[in-house]
Amino acid sequence: MYKSFGLLTNKRLTYKDENTPPDPSYDRTGDSAYDLLRKSASNLFGGPRSLNNRSVSQNLATSPHPTVILDSPGMTTSLYSTPLSWSVNNQIAVACGRDVYFQDLSTRETTRFFKAGRGQQTLEALSIAWGGHKHETKLACINDFGGWEVFELGSKAPIHKVDGSTFPEIPDAKSLCWNGDLLTLGMTDGGIYFHDIREEERSFNVGGGSDTDTDTFAGHRKSVVSFAWDSSGNYLASGDIDGNVHIWDVRARKALTGVKRSSKIRHQAPVKALSWCHWKSDLLATGSYYPEGIIQVWGTSKLSSGPIEPEKTFSLNSAVHSVIWSPHCKELLSVHGVQFEHAPTTHRQRRSLSLLPSSTSVFRLGSTVQAAGGALNPPATPLLPDHSSSALAKKSKPTIIAGPLTHSIVVHDYPSGKKLFTLSRAHRHSITAACLSPDGRDVFTASPKEQTIKLWKVWGAPPNRVKEPPFESCTIR
Repeated sequence: MYKSFGLLTNKRLTYKDENTPPDPSYDRTGDSAYDLLRKSASNLFGGPRSLNNRSVSQNLATSPHPTVILDSPGMTTSLYSTPLSWSVNNQIAVACGRDVYFQDLSTRETTRFFKAGRGQQTLEALSIAWGGHKHETKLACINDFGGWEVFELGSKAPIHKVDGSTFPEIPDAKSLCWNGDLLTLGMTDGGIYFHDIREEERSFNVGGGSDTDTDTFAGHRKSVVSFAWDSSGNYLASGDIDGNVHIWDVRARKALTGVKRSSKIRHQAPVKALSWCHWKSDLLATGSYYPEGIIQVWGTSKLSSGPIEPEKTFSLNSAVHSVIWSPHCKELLSVHGVQFEHAPTTHRQRRSLSLLPSSTSVFRLGSTVQAAGGALNPPATPLLPDHSSSALAKKSKPTIIAGPLTHSIVVHDYPSGKKLFTLSRAHRHSITAACLSPDGRDVFTASPKEQTIKLWKVWGAPPNRVKEPPFESCTIR
């Protein structure tokens, strides 16, 4: 067979160890074909490749069904809310209207925790968050009246409470998260308030305004709707409804992304999905809503060296509502709402856009995008020619379609960007929030219109690493 294909001559084919010196009396021709055949044979008789039991391909992909489904009637339908939170004690809390419940997943016992906004014109709780290891029995809550409260297990009244009636000078809160003793709150005016749970005097705020210098930026100008703390607890990422993402050095109380315009992290749609990588601390994943629908991964270690560009971009054309890094493998999970497609650009639009300077982008010149597909707003000082502005204004919005990413859960490989698993229609309606279990294996997702939260076994357990005692491998002679 080898001779008929012209791969070998009349010489006899022999297999030898690669470490043995070649026989000088043996004249072998067709070395490349010889090596190719030997590699093929080794692959044929070799054993199967070892599988990564932590990957989604060996877990959720083999059993794409929720392990727990909990009814949660009355969850807020606000896209910028986070109505569920998972504590370090394996308790999942969910806000149903004004009432907040939690279930101990170890015993499956459900408890009514508290009613949000007592004495206020509150209709529903928007976002909740358990305290971390330092305050594992405390739960913070933001209501639709703009106030926020902190409750502790066993206490019927809030231990901390701030609302517009008692503190009218404080803007309404839109988002929250914990970092040790600090409860971080995002405000409607773009400010960020750090409330020290131990002493009120230690609390402080940053951002919420802009400098007169056009090359600098002091913080967010619009509502802050997302937060994420890095593993060290020193850096905070925040996103707003205008698509701006800032990274704050809390120790210095300043924004690292606000020194120059070139250091800004920007999307062309609201950003609610933020997540720091567990196994590479300088990687930050950001995800945007309609009408952009992309995920970008940023290397924040490059902030001080000049212009920052995303290290990876996942173009999905689907609203990204949450992103979660796996702590145990190089995978990134995202949950989605609607899927959409962009209309083809007309000849007139292409001709108008071709007149723009090639070294600039329309968004970087100052135009912003309103929430949920709002029209493009020109900057206060026009920076574009009139013909380009009119062309952009006439650009049609993306069309919402029913596709494989509609209301889906997607797990991406990093850094290749390959979709390892896609679970279409994980809920019947948009998935507005998701949270990771304390062991980093499971994910809870929430769909307010479906009025359910679902538990998914996404990843496997990490290998048990037994730490050897010191000098275990040493011997005394």
